[in-house]
Amino acid sequence: MIAGVALWMGAALAVVGAVPCAQAQPAQGPSASALPPMSVVTPARDIAQWIERMHEAPRKRSYVGTFVVLSSSGAMFSSRIWNACDGKQQLERVDGLSGTPRKVFRRNDEVRTFLPEERTVRTERGDARGLFPQLPSVQGTSLAKHYEAQVLGQERVAGLDADVVWFKPLDALRFGYRIWSERGSGLVVKMQTLATDGRVLEQAAFSELDFNASVSMDKLARMMDDVSGYKVIAPAAAKTTALEEGWRLRQPVTGFVPQSCHKRLAG
Repeated sequence: MIAGVALWMGAALAVVGAVPCAQAQPAQGPSASALPPMSVVTPARDIAQWIERMHEAPRKRSYVGTFVVLSSSGAMFSSRIWNACDGKQQLERVDGLSGTPRKVFRRNDEVRTFLPEERTVRTERGDARGLFPQLPSVQGTSLAKHYEAQVLGQERVAGLDADVVWFKPLDALRFGYRIWSERGSGLVVKMQTLATDGRVLEQAAFSELDFNASVSMDKLARMMDDVSGYKVIAPAAAKTTALEEGWRLRQPVTGFVPQSCHKRLAG
């Protein structure tokens, strides 16, 4: 479930979220009264500013943490994450603690997945937005047309103070999101995906997070590049568009913007 953990934010927000509903209902959301009163004033930000702040956080702060994802079905997955950055590039390692053992490394647009039991490593190119936590680009769509950001209060997650922000959908076609953003860095430390009636569909959070841990980019890079004893699989892929491949929506959905499209090449 590495993909589910490393890409948790993208899965929830990649399209800044339209989800067709069988019956449109007014979007309901969390109440600020359930949270303790704010002890520190949070600067006013619109949704684009919040997302940009969350985008930049892992590019500016190195950390080590344990991350847990819990679905509405009760399934739970956890991973250990190392994030290193030097202001120019970001390198992460994500080890699955649940399910099939695997290690995923991401460096800029390069992704390597190590499967120790199979002794194989898969090398692929991908969008750098896949770096944890994956957040949508604020370009190409006007978020303010579909969401507004409301600060609900402050809470502690993994021992750190966080602003609790509700990304409130402005119609019944989209999921809502409640996000805990660490006050100092902006890093997303917890997130809930909300149904139109306010139910939590999925939640993910750090159970432990250390900004002061020693994370060496050189060491992570050496581990990523060491494929000795592994069979390297590097499937070829080319950028394309859904339209070029013969796929199109009968009716565009407001708020959705294509992010990327690739096709696997034979051989």
